[in-house]
Amino acid sequence: MNGTSERIKVEDVAQITGENKRTIQAAAARGEIPGPAKLFKAWTFDEVKLLT
Repeated sequence: MNGTSERIKVEDVAQITGENKRTIQAAAARGEIPGPAKLFKAWTFDEVKLLT
């Protein structure tokens, strides 16, 4: 890794965690998932923070 974090989409998080997209979006909105950001109505996540 080059020291920068990769941003991944909610679909990728769903595949990693086995949770559905709406559950992930709700958890992100509540601050229960590390590294979320919402830009232009789309959630993205910091892959490094998510996997640690």
